[in-house]
Amino acid sequence: MWTLVYIVFIGGKLESTVVDTYETMYECFNARETLSLEVGKGNGYFKPGSQAVCVYREDISV
Repeated sequence: MWTLVYIVFIGGKLESTVVDTYETMYECFNARETLSLEVGKGNGYFKPGSQAVCVYREDISV
């Protein structure tokens, strides 16, 4: 499974948020692209001091 994590510096502190979890890397990358349109510059780019990453994790529910 893949988890989309949004990372941003706010007032000098690093904050992170788990956006959602996806079955495939492609679903996660598509969600990252959408997030860049909503809170960033679009086209997969984010504003300075922020970034979003897709992190692969083993499915622990199995």
